[in-house]
Amino acid sequence: MKYINHFTLLFILSLFFTACTDEDSLSPSGETSAVANFSADASGGSSGSSRGPTSGGTGTNPGPDPDLAGTLTAGEWNDLENWGFWRTLTQKDAFRTAYEKWGMDADYRPVPYFPNPRPGQNYQIAFIVDATGSMGDEIRYLQSDLVSLLSSVREEHPNYRIETGFVFYRDQEDEYLTRHLNFSNDVNLQVDWLNEQEANGGGDYPEAVEAGLNTGLTNLSWSTAPGSRLAFLILDAPPHDDDQTMDRYRDLVAEYRAQGIRIIPVAASGVDLSTELLLRLTAIATNGTYTFLTDDSGVGNPHLEPSVGEFEVEYLHDLLVRLIGEYGE
Repeated sequence: MKYINHFTLLFILSLFFTACTDEDSLSPSGETSAVANFSADASGGSSGSSRGPTSGGTGTNPGPDPDLAGTLTAGEWNDLENWGFWRTLTQKDAFRTAYEKWGMDADYRPVPYFPNPRPGQNYQIAFIVDATGSMGDEIRYLQSDLVSLLSSVREEHPNYRIETGFVFYRDQEDEYLTRHLNFSNDVNLQVDWLNEQEANGGGDYPEAVEAGLNTGLTNLSWSTAPGSRLAFLILDAPPHDDDQTMDRYRDLVAEYRAQGIRIIPVAASGVDLSTELLLRLTAIATNGTYTFLTDDSGVGNPHLEPSVGEFEVEYLHDLLVRLIGEYGE
């Protein structure tokens, strides 16, 4: 009888440990989802979220992945073209709280400017990218699809003189705060530089977004010649919300607008509603538009359902090519 009891006990224990192992495998890296519930946390941060490895880790992206190229899906919502919708949204209590928190005034629709009086003369595209640990899929996408993206733009708009630049940023205490590659039309140089980058660092929810914007403004050689200037801000977290950081963030956004540089946020998985609102405020302030990744691709962690009207799901590749063309004409 003792033999049967021991066998039964061992069998039950084996089932228990097998179930624990299977449950762990359902949660990538054992991380808490960075998609926050806005009603529970309107501060712009995800409660208790741990976002990727700490600085000094091995990184989360092994480099370009041909299977990832062209697969990410996204949508666009232009609040400047849907101003009534925007005004109604910001009057709702939860959104109004975050709207006032960020301190960016968008009660009145900005008067559109036209920074491209002579299309095709000069075209500069900057990618300002959060390079912390949770951004591995997005960085691998850029590494895998950049050549195709630029080739598509050149094929559709052969009269453009296109230069591309990059800023990668992380946070204080990480391996680096920002690094950049200045504007160039040398695709081989850009691909080689991109392939050396990886997602690492971070740890808490907010990151040094303002440092990335500052490097993009001061270390990239923006032209003063007539033409289009676009800054795609690819990120999954807000800046820190202390007064000094937010004053700096608002000043930088105002300077981008003054120089005729449109900021087009690309919201990745991890963006909560408070962060979405900040990114839409940033796009409005610079006469840009708001874009966001969706779950339709099946790649990466879940993405926030955006608080917008009806939108078309597109491949991110096609969306970026379309926006580059629209703002260059």
